[in-house]
Amino acid sequence: MNPQDLKDYIVVPTLHTISDFIPNSLAAENLLLGTAAQESQFYYLDQTTSGPGPAYGVFQMECETHNSHLAWLKQKSEFWKLIQTYQIEWMDNCLEMVGNLYYATIMCRIHYFRVRETLPAAHDVLGLGNYWKKYYNTYLGKGNIDEFVRNYNKFVKPLR
Repeated sequence: MNPQDLKDYIVVPTLHTISDFIPNSLAAENLLLGTAAQESQFYYLDQTTSGPGPAYGVFQMECETHNSHLAWLKQKSEFWKLIQTYQIEWMDNCLEMVGNLYYATIMCRIHYFRVRETLPAAHDVLGLGNYWKKYYNTYLGKGNIDEFVRNYNKFVKPLR
Protein backbone atom coordinates (compact mmCIF):
# COMPACT_ATOMS: atom_id res chain seq x y z
CA MET A 1 0.00 0.00 0.00
CA ASN A 2 1.20 3.48 -0.73
CA PRO A 3 1.76 5.32 2.59
CA GLN A 4 0.84 8.67 1.01
CA ASP A 5 -2.53 7.22 -0.07
CA LEU A 6 -3.20 5.88 3.42
CA LYS A 7 -2.45 9.31 4.85
CA ASP A 8 -4.41 11.35 2.29
CA TYR A 9 -7.43 9.13 1.72
CA ILE A 10 -7.85 7.28 4.99
CA VAL A 11 -6.05 8.65 8.07
CA VAL A 12 -6.51 12.40 7.61
CA PRO A 13 -10.19 12.32 6.56
CA THR A 14 -11.09 9.71 9.18
CA LEU A 15 -9.48 11.66 12.01
CA HIS A 16 -11.29 14.75 10.79
CA THR A 17 -14.61 12.87 10.69
CA ILE A 18 -14.32 11.71 14.31
CA SER A 19 -12.87 14.98 15.62
CA ASP A 20 -16.14 15.90 17.36
CA PHE A 21 -15.51 12.93 19.66
CA ILE A 22 -11.73 12.49 19.69
CA PRO A 23 -9.37 15.45 19.27
CA ASN A 24 -7.49 15.51 16.00
CA SER A 25 -3.92 16.73 15.71
CA LEU A 26 -0.82 16.35 13.58
CA ALA A 27 0.68 14.36 16.47
CA ALA A 28 -2.21 11.86 16.32
CA GLU A 29 -1.89 11.61 12.54
CA ASN A 30 1.87 11.00 12.75
CA LEU A 31 1.47 8.48 15.57
CA LEU A 32 -1.05 6.46 13.56
CA LEU A 33 1.11 6.55 10.44
CA GLY A 34 4.14 5.58 12.52
CA THR A 35 2.15 2.73 14.02
CA ALA A 36 1.23 1.45 10.54
CA ALA A 37 4.85 1.81 9.42
CA GLN A 38 6.10 -0.20 12.37
CA GLU A 39 3.35 -2.77 12.68
CA SER A 40 2.77 -3.66 9.02
CA GLN A 41 5.21 -1.60 6.95
CA PHE A 42 2.00 -0.69 5.05
CA TYR A 43 2.01 -4.27 3.74
CA TYR A 44 0.59 -6.88 6.13
CA LEU A 45 -3.11 -7.02 6.89
CA ASP A 46 -3.32 -10.35 8.70
CA GLN A 47 -0.49 -11.50 10.94
CA THR A 48 -2.23 -14.77 11.65
CA THR A 49 -1.27 -16.09 8.21
CA SER A 50 1.46 -13.77 6.93
CA GLY A 51 3.37 -12.55 9.96
CA PRO A 52 4.58 -13.28 13.44
CA GLY A 53 1.45 -12.86 15.56
CA PRO A 54 -2.33 -12.73 16.00
CA ALA A 55 -3.20 -9.23 14.81
CA TYR A 56 -5.23 -7.67 12.02
CA GLY A 57 -5.23 -4.66 9.74
CA VAL A 58 -2.62 -2.15 8.71
CA PHE A 59 -2.23 -1.18 12.40
CA GLN A 60 -1.98 -4.85 13.48
CA MET A 61 -4.41 -4.72 16.38
CA GLU A 62 -5.19 -7.92 18.26
CA CYS A 63 -8.83 -9.02 18.63
CA GLU A 64 -8.76 -8.82 22.42
CA THR A 65 -7.63 -5.19 22.25
CA HIS A 66 -10.18 -4.42 19.55
CA ASN A 67 -12.99 -5.98 21.58
CA SER A 68 -12.04 -3.92 24.63
CA HIS A 69 -12.23 -0.72 22.58
CA LEU A 70 -15.49 -1.83 20.99
CA ALA A 71 -17.07 -2.37 24.44
CA TRP A 72 -15.88 1.12 25.50
CA LEU A 73 -17.17 2.61 22.27
CA LYS A 74 -20.64 1.10 22.64
CA GLN A 75 -21.04 3.17 25.83
CA LYS A 76 -20.63 6.38 23.81
CA SER A 77 -23.99 6.39 22.01
CA GLU A 78 -23.49 9.26 19.53
CA PHE A 79 -19.96 8.19 18.68
CA TRP A 80 -21.09 4.55 18.38
CA LYS A 81 -23.74 5.60 15.84
CA LEU A 82 -21.05 7.30 13.75
CA ILE A 83 -18.76 4.25 13.93
CA GLN A 84 -21.56 1.97 12.78
CA THR A 85 -21.67 3.89 9.50
CA TYR A 86 -18.13 2.62 8.88
CA GLN A 87 -18.89 -1.03 9.61
CA ILE A 88 -20.09 -3.73 7.27
CA GLU A 89 -22.75 -5.57 9.24
CA TRP A 90 -22.01 -9.07 7.98
CA MET A 91 -18.31 -8.97 8.92
CA ASP A 92 -16.87 -10.07 12.23
CA ASN A 93 -15.86 -6.84 13.95
CA CYS A 94 -12.25 -7.84 14.52
CA LEU A 95 -11.77 -8.98 10.91
CA GLU A 96 -13.33 -5.71 9.78
CA MET A 97 -9.93 -4.11 10.43
CA VAL A 98 -8.41 -6.18 7.61
CA GLY A 99 -10.49 -4.82 4.76
CA ASN A 100 -11.94 -1.63 6.18
CA LEU A 101 -9.18 0.94 6.54
CA TYR A 102 -11.52 3.60 7.92
CA TYR A 103 -12.63 1.32 10.71
CA ALA A 104 -9.06 0.18 11.46
CA THR A 105 -7.98 3.83 11.67
CA ILE A 106 -10.80 4.65 14.08
CA MET A 107 -9.92 1.70 16.30
CA CYS A 108 -6.23 2.65 16.36
CA ARG A 109 -7.09 6.25 17.23
CA ILE A 110 -9.42 5.06 20.00
CA HIS A 111 -6.57 2.96 21.35
CA TYR A 112 -4.32 5.99 21.75
CA PHE A 113 -7.16 8.25 22.88
CA ARG A 114 -7.87 5.99 25.86
CA VAL A 115 -4.31 6.51 27.12
CA ARG A 116 -4.22 9.27 29.73
CA GLU A 117 -0.73 10.52 28.81
CA THR A 118 -0.58 13.44 26.37
CA LEU A 119 0.63 12.64 22.87
CA PRO A 120 4.23 13.58 22.08
CA ALA A 121 5.01 16.51 19.80
CA ALA A 122 4.07 15.82 16.17
CA HIS A 123 7.66 15.76 14.87
CA ASP A 124 9.30 14.09 17.87
CA VAL A 125 9.89 10.72 16.22
CA LEU A 126 11.68 9.28 19.24
CA GLY A 127 8.83 10.46 21.47
CA LEU A 128 6.28 8.90 19.12
CA GLY A 129 8.29 5.68 19.17
CA ASN A 130 8.41 5.63 22.95
CA TYR A 131 4.66 6.27 23.13
CA TRP A 132 3.97 3.48 20.62
CA LYS A 133 6.17 1.04 22.52
CA LYS A 134 4.71 1.88 25.92
CA TYR A 135 1.04 1.97 24.95
CA TYR A 136 0.62 -0.04 21.75
CA ASN A 137 3.33 -2.67 21.51
CA THR A 138 3.91 -2.74 25.30
CA TYR A 139 6.84 -4.28 27.14
CA LEU A 140 5.55 -7.71 26.10
CA GLY A 141 5.78 -6.95 22.37
CA LYS A 142 8.69 -7.86 20.16
CA GLY A 143 8.96 -4.45 18.52
CA ASN A 144 11.40 -1.84 19.72
CA ILE A 145 11.77 1.91 19.55
CA ASP A 146 14.77 1.83 17.19
CA GLU A 147 12.69 -0.16 14.67
CA PHE A 148 9.84 2.33 15.02
CA VAL A 149 12.18 5.26 14.33
CA ARG A 150 13.72 3.49 11.29
CA ASN A 151 10.32 2.57 9.87
CA TYR A 152 8.93 6.04 10.55
CA ASN A 153 11.87 7.66 8.77
CA LYS A 154 11.57 5.22 5.87
CA PHE A 155 7.80 5.34 5.32
CA VAL A 156 6.30 8.38 7.04
CA LYS A 157 8.92 11.14 7.03
CA PRO A 158 9.00 11.43 3.22
CA LEU A 159 5.23 12.10 3.10
CA ARG A 160 3.97 15.57 2.34
